[in-house]
Amino acid sequence: MRVKLSHHLDSAKIAAKILKDSVMDDSTINKIVRCIERHRNSEEYRPETIEERIVAVADTYSHFISIFYLTYFKFHPDHSIEEMVKLDKEKLERDWRDLQMVPEAAKLAKNKYEVLKEMLESYEQDR
Repeated sequence: MRVKLSHHLDSAKIAAKILKDSVMDDSTINKIVRCIERHRNSEEYRPETIEERIVAVADTYSHFISIFYLTYFKFHPDHSIEEMVKLDKEKLERDWRDLQMVPEAAKLAKNKYEVLKEMLESYEQDR
């Protein structure tokens, strides 16, 4: 069974609670909450403003520079390594697509994307 991730929505609610008593105006609070809601670039919550796109791309870009991206399967022991490689490849392609929202970010990540893709593909070729 696959659980649908909703940390973007949970985090947005938490941020709204934290910020409601702040000195920020409602417009700024709403912008922050929307950035958090849309940072995953899910079908239901696509980033629209430049701020939302930058936050989404920054989050996605972190997948290209962190070893934790490649150890994702450790946190999902119910999947075999083959399943995780497949899922990682799918996620890598989604992330690469998402980075295209800000071409400068895609340019920064291009070499890392190619290395990660090659690593995942080489695992399949070695099987």
